[in-house]
Amino acid sequence: MLSRKTTIIAAIAFFCVVVIATGYVLWHMSTPRQYQLDISNETDQAITQVTVFGMGVFHAQSASDIAPGQFSSIIVNLKPEGDLRFSVEQGYNSIDYSLAQDVQRLEQFKQWLTVEPGNRFIVKDVE
Repeated sequence: MLSRKTTIIAAIAFFCVVVIATGYVLWHMSTPRQYQLDISNETDQAITQVTVFGMGVFHAQSASDIAPGQFSSIIVNLKPEGDLRFSVEQGYNSIDYSLAQDVQRLEQFKQWLTVEPGNRFIVKDVE
C-alpha cells in the first residue's frame, strides 16, 4: 500500500503533466501554420503581381514586379480552415488557381511556382 505522502506526490505530478500537456496543445493550436510560395519568372516579361489569398489565409500577401529570370517568395499565415488560392497577373494575362479547397488537408506547406512562356504555370512541392 502506498503511503499518503507518496499518493499526494503522485497526484501532484499527474496534475502537472496534465496542465503542461494541455498548455502545449492549446499553444500549438493557437500558433498559425505558415505557407510559403516561391515564384520563379522564366518568361521574357515581368510578372506584375502574384497574390496568395483565400478564406484559409489571415491576410493576403503579394509579390510585385518580378523581372524575367528573377524569383520572389510569399509567406502567409493560415487559418485553421478555408481555401487557399493564388493569382498571377502578367501583362494582359491573369489567372486564378486553387491550391487547396481546405487548408486542413494541405500536405505541403512550401511550394514552387514557375511561370513559363506560353502562359504555363507549374506548381511543385518543395521538400
